[in-house]
Amino acid sequence: GIFSRIEAVNGVLRATVRVQKDVSVLSDDGIRTTLRLTGYPLPADLELSRVKVLEGRIFEKHPEGGAVEVLLNPQFAKAHGLVPGSTISIAAEGRRKTLTMTGTAAGPEFVYAVKGAASMLEDPSSFGVAILPQNQAQQLLAMKGSVNQVLIRFIPGADTARAVREIERILEPYGNLANYPRKDQISEAILRGELNQLKAFARFLPSIFLGVAVLMQFVFIGRMVQIQRGQIGLMKAVGYGNTTLLALYGGYSLAAAATGAAAGTLLGYVLARLLTKVYAAFFNLPSLEEAMHFRAAGVVFFATLILGTFSGLWAARGVLAIRPAESMRPARPRSVRPMFFEKIPMFSKRLSLPWRMSLRSMGRNRFRAAVTTLGVLFAVGMLVV
Repeated sequence: GIFSRIEAVNGVLRATVRVQKDVSVLSDDGIRTTLRLTGYPLPADLELSRVKVLEGRIFEKHPEGGAVEVLLNPQFAKAHGLVPGSTISIAAEGRRKTLTMTGTAAGPEFVYAVKGAASMLEDPSSFGVAILPQNQAQQLLAMKGSVNQVLIRFIPGADTARAVREIERILEPYGNLANYPRKDQISEAILRGELNQLKAFARFLPSIFLGVAVLMQFVFIGRMVQIQRGQIGLMKAVGYGNTTLLALYGGYSLAAAATGAAAGTLLGYVLARLLTKVYAAFFNLPSLEEAMHFRAAGVVFFATLILGTFSGLWAARGVLAIRPAESMRPARPRSVRPMFFEKIPMFSKRLSLPWRMSLRSMGRNRFRAAVTTLGVLFAVGMLVV
């Protein structure tokens, strides 16, 4: 038959067939609700798109009393207050049918259950998924012995494009309407897009914060050296060398960087656990465990130590120029050199001294801002690379 011909296509590892169709739920409140009936042959473990029972039990192929048993996605069941044993009335092929709920289940196709690509927001009050035995789905939908979906898994590395063309040729006489790879399935696409966004944030934001922290370390150690000129000169006078003093301020930088890296790693793990639970609840992921990524944590930890210590040592290089005798006097003011615009006679004759000093100050501040920006970009570039 068709099924055996599809499985015989070069590149196909496995294929399964099923019935799927949207039906209307009949309710007393008159609210329009759609339920997507999805048939599963038993045993369900042989399906390519398997489900996991979260509450209750799985349905039976031939239940006692002839009831149609279904598993519902938990969002829909919660929105309508349904529990195992509850019944739902639907309109299928012009007839009223009653479904008996045996529990809730989660599957990869409806981690984010929406009716179609146009419905980007999940609304469990108006749309849900019902999983039921294949034979009962065919009977409800008047499709006995027929199917309307084929699920295919390809062999890794196979020429999938060629295999798809061959399968389309096989299904063409039967009215093949559409086909799409797993990456275009709505739940898959939404979840992958969210994970890619988180991945981009995980690379970009820590780099920015680390760059800012490195600059703060640089400014802090530099200010400390300026304030402690007298003590540094006194230490040099009693015999301490430049290497010892640089090691002292490098130790300050290393301690600050190590404390920040340890606290950041611990806090990041705690926040990651909370975020994982939020995503598991939002996307209805039945089994999602958080774990420490030791390689990533180690790379970030040592990068923080190296960059933090280096910035502190670079800021403390002013220790080398301090002499014991000169350190007893206040620091010499920086030399004020004319700016480039002051060398132009047309401007220099018209600018008063206060204006010249203000413009010089602005020029120095812009230079510092430019250096700061370049420092941040350098730190970010180093981490990204």
